Amino acid sequence: MVVGLGVDIVEIDRMRRALARRSRMKQRLFSEEEQWYCEHKAQPEIHYALRFAAKEAVLKALGTGFSGMRFLDVEVARDEKGRPYPKLYGAAKEYADKMGIVEMHLSLSYTQTTAVASAVALTEEARPKAKGKPSTREELAREFKELRALLDGLDDENQTDEAADDNAKDAEDSSETVAVSDSDFGPTDDEDQAIPNDKPDNDGSDTDNDDPINQAEEVAHDKIQTGMA
Repeated sequence: MVVGLGVDIVEIDRMRRALARRSRMKQRLFSEEEQWYCEHKAQPEIHYALRFAAKEAVLKALGTGFSGMRFLDVEVARDEKGRPYPKLYGAAKEYADKMGIVEMHLSLSYTQTTAVASAVALTEEARPKAKGKPSTREELAREFKELRALLDGLDDENQTDEAADDNAKDAEDSSETVAVSDSDFGPTDDEDQAIPNDKPDNDGSDTDNDDPINQAEEVAHDKIQTGMA
């Protein structure tokens, strides 16, 4: 959580006049690293004013102010990217540890006339949590979920294929049934014409009377019957 927030403003011209009047003020208020940084700037008073405002802002964020603290208990440093951050020493560090403060953010800005600093004090709970590697249990749960989805997809495909096979089989059985039933209705008209008719005609004569051979046999039979008579 955020333990505290501090803001402070310093007039740049006032800092310039104070440094000119008191020669030992730099040693009392600023560390050697801070002095070296400010003295290598074109306008040192601006950067001294920024660091003085930063020290006040940090102590306000801690909730103590300068009560029981020294100016040198707070130092403004810069990281590898040039961003300012506070370094705590002595009573300031002891109090921050007691409050569970693990991190402080610092912002500096200035205009032609004023220098402004703001500070935020954070505990462990307020730190952004980095996304670490998932645990073995979480990884297994994720893999199981993916496999389950894959199997469900395969089941759906199999059911679709089986339904298509059943429909094709039903269509084939239906065509076979029709072919068999057609043969059970008896001979066609062409078949009726091809089958010889052995039944006698209505006048009792054989259908073979029109055959020449049969006619010759009937004539011989009649002559035999006549001779016998």
